[in-house]
Amino acid sequence: MSKYVVRFYDFYLSHTTASALVALAIFLVGAFGASKLSINSNQLDLLPENLPHVQDAKKITTMVGGTGFLIITLKNVDRNEGDKLVEQARQLKRSGDDAGAKELVKKANLEYAKTRKDDLVRAEVLKKASDEIAAELKKDPKVRFVQYKYSLDFIKRKFLFFWKTDDLSEAIRRVSLKRDDLQKRADPFFIDLGQGQVRLDLSDIISKYTKVGKKEIIDDYYVSPDRRMMVLLVKPAFSMNEIDSSRQLMAEISAHIEAMKFRDRGIEVGFTGLYPTYVDQYDSIDNSLRPTLLLSLAGIAAVLGFFIRRFRLILALLVSLVYAIVLTYGLTYFVIGKLNLITAIFGGILAGFGIDFGIHFVFRFKQEYWQSEDTMEAIKTTVLRTGPAALFSAATVAAAFVALILSEFKGFSEFGAISAYGIVVTMLSMFILTPLQIVMFEKWFPGFVKSLGKGSPEPDAYTPKFNVARVSRLVVIGSLILTVVFGILARGIAFDHDSRNMLSSDIPSEYLREEMDLRYDIAGDPLAVATDTIDEAASLYEYLDPPDERLQGTVAQIVSPFSFVPPAVQQMRNATLIQNFAAQTNVPAALIPPEFKQYYGQYLQITRERPFTLYDLPPKMRDQFQNVESSPIKGWLTFIYPEVDRMYFAQDLARLDNLVGEMHYPVIGRLTIQRIAYEIPNWERKLRKRFPGSDVKKRVQGMDLSEREINGVIEILNRIDEKSLKSLGFFDMVNQEILKSRPFKSLEDVQKTTRVARATGSTMLVAEFTYIIQRESRWIVIGTSVLVMFLLLVSFRNIKSCLIALVPLITGMLAMCGLMVIGNVKLNYFNIIVFPIIIGYGINSGIFMLFRSLELGSAVQALGRIGPPIMASNLTTFAGWGALLIAVHPGVRSMGFVACIGLAATLAVSLTFLPALIEFLVEKGWYRLGKST
Repeated sequence: MSKYVVRFYDFYLSHTTASALVALAIFLVGAFGASKLSINSNQLDLLPENLPHVQDAKKITTMVGGTGFLIITLKNVDRNEGDKLVEQARQLKRSGDDAGAKELVKKANLEYAKTRKDDLVRAEVLKKASDEIAAELKKDPKVRFVQYKYSLDFIKRKFLFFWKTDDLSEAIRRVSLKRDDLQKRADPFFIDLGQGQVRLDLSDIISKYTKVGKKEIIDDYYVSPDRRMMVLLVKPAFSMNEIDSSRQLMAEISAHIEAMKFRDRGIEVGFTGLYPTYVDQYDSIDNSLRPTLLLSLAGIAAVLGFFIRRFRLILALLVSLVYAIVLTYGLTYFVIGKLNLITAIFGGILAGFGIDFGIHFVFRFKQEYWQSEDTMEAIKTTVLRTGPAALFSAATVAAAFVALILSEFKGFSEFGAISAYGIVVTMLSMFILTPLQIVMFEKWFPGFVKSLGKGSPEPDAYTPKFNVARVSRLVVIGSLILTVVFGILARGIAFDHDSRNMLSSDIPSEYLREEMDLRYDIAGDPLAVATDTIDEAASLYEYLDPPDERLQGTVAQIVSPFSFVPPAVQQMRNATLIQNFAAQTNVPAALIPPEFKQYYGQYLQITRERPFTLYDLPPKMRDQFQNVESSPIKGWLTFIYPEVDRMYFAQDLARLDNLVGEMHYPVIGRLTIQRIAYEIPNWERKLRKRFPGSDVKKRVQGMDLSEREINGVIEILNRIDEKSLKSLGFFDMVNQEILKSRPFKSLEDVQKTTRVARATGSTMLVAEFTYIIQRESRWIVIGTSVLVMFLLLVSFRNIKSCLIALVPLITGMLAMCGLMVIGNVKLNYFNIIVFPIIIGYGINSGIFMLFRSLELGSAVQALGRIGPPIMASNLTTFAGWGALLIAVHPGVRSMGFVACIGLAATLAVSLTFLPALIEFLVEKGWYRLGKST
């Protein structure tokens, strides 16, 4: 093999012009690919396509463009004490103090109560501004629709049907007392004996029904309860993943706003929602990509300047490094097509890793040239002697990245693939392009190579001035003690399950979204469930609303077209109460006190209303839950709002996924059964019998039913004809199931037929990400370790040498974990992936040290020769990973931080414990070093 390597370099370096032109041609091809490379900001593409949540998310995107909106917020420019408290609450919530945030919001509402009158006036200004913006947006073909208000007349007219029957009954009781008191006082013979007027107060009941489907019903506009913010929900005619289209639309909206001079009117306009957030995340990564790479290159140049101190030689290494990075980017374009939000930062890491090979090449070349004073001979000797160590070092580092390729999360698998072939490309560039530049510099600047050795002779032998055996024993004993201590500390390493610590916290749209969540008391992004038919949507709603014991504390609210249609039984009971009250109440208008006269017209209208169904709703209320007309996929959407305070931790994400990730809901739901139970008195009269069983109610299948009602429901379902079923208002799917599956023997039998529905959304996709990392991280670490061990066996072909080479890795990893515990640095779903990389790289220094020790026959001699390049190469790798510390994404920053800790630990072990251990083992006769000539 060696002779072929020698022949290649003889030919390659003797034809420098031709070799340079070939290298330039390859570079231009790579540069072309690199220039075409872009960042795919669609985080959905990072998850496996076969995951049900991913498939459902794509389905919903096709139906309605996704669950997200481009949200325009309008606020008053002036800030009062309430606004300051809301901002403090937002900061507390960001830091994880949800309880503290809630307390501050309560205080803020007290402050807003003091300025309520002025805020109502300002809110009218915001509403007028929203009308103007909406008018412009409706003209834009890139906008599918705008939601910022809709008439609540229908809801207000049907208001009492939304009340629980018990609440309505209590309200009627209070109003009846007031009515009776008014009638008594209207009697000319009434004598007031000091008993006082009956006070009518319904505020405690009305407060329960101020919202329907997360929308306040006290104002047509989407204005916040504190009247300090107004929002417009814009649904663009394109996907949120189309970054350029989103950016263009926001620019157009900004131009309209600028022309309207809102700032002069005291209005501040902002953007939030998934569309602006995607743009902000993309821009943040894109804007930090170049500084990260430049910072990495600057740090590398500084390290090279300190250790090498020859401008042209440093230039040669940097040229080889940039050449390799450009080639890797170009290869990525041809192999993968795009970068993602994780792989976008690999350039700086690759630079830090890749320059190591150049450093070892240059240091060894200088040493060899000092011995031979022949440039060609020194290059070939360097390649033959350092090449194997570099090759196996590259293989072990690449092995760590290769293990990542197996990850289902494409952010990691593509990162592993790009970094793996990037390491190989960089190693080849350093050992092929750097020698070519040295030869060319020697031609252009005669004496260049000779000048490299001046003042830095490398002696054939180094005689230490201390007792090597004694110092080695002390270092080994001390290192073992520290290893045990760090091993004990490592057991305390903790995992950070709070996803807020892994999200970008300085994105403007995120600031605004967090403020909006606090002001409107909503969870940011709901989960969406797609059903093919309205029948299925109805049965799903019966299954979910109200949330049962399992869902309570995890699900806050269900929003569906049926959120605007109270249960039929409740409507009928309320209608009976309202009609009876109206029939009993005949108070002449003249007797109504002045403070109640303004409500008399509403009273007359409300008491004349009748129960209603889904198809009585105004079209705009129904349409927001349907697919857009142009969608090839038809269906209906149901939205699940999780408890926002509980959706940051992995265990809560897992619980939510277990509850609604895949739901098997019965076709015949609870409301259907309760509607049948309502008919029991009619059927008993019809059949002239009483259904058997006790009237004591108990909890069954999520419903409060008596034994008599259960028996009645089963018998009615078994006997009712198709015409009577349709008259009850059930959907066709339910009617067909009843007719097809009867006779029923029990309530469980009635609900045995189920359909499957899955909730999806950003929350569920985060849950899928955590599952993948939890499932794969252990096996990736094990796989990397096995690959590294295999490569060591191939490299040294000696089990003792393999175990010795593993010392920096094992000790360094324990030290890294111990230092993380001391520094209170926690693992998370991003930095845990650094562990296999440290495994691959941590062995790097051990390989070079052991190879040189075997060559020179002495670990002390090897340390003198290989110590500086190991130090330099580790520092350049520090520069690569350290550049991530300026990354916007906290998870990515944590990767850089943990990597730096691991690199520092393995470096310290490689330069202290490893050489001392080798000398100690040699002294004891447990290991032999063979000196090479």
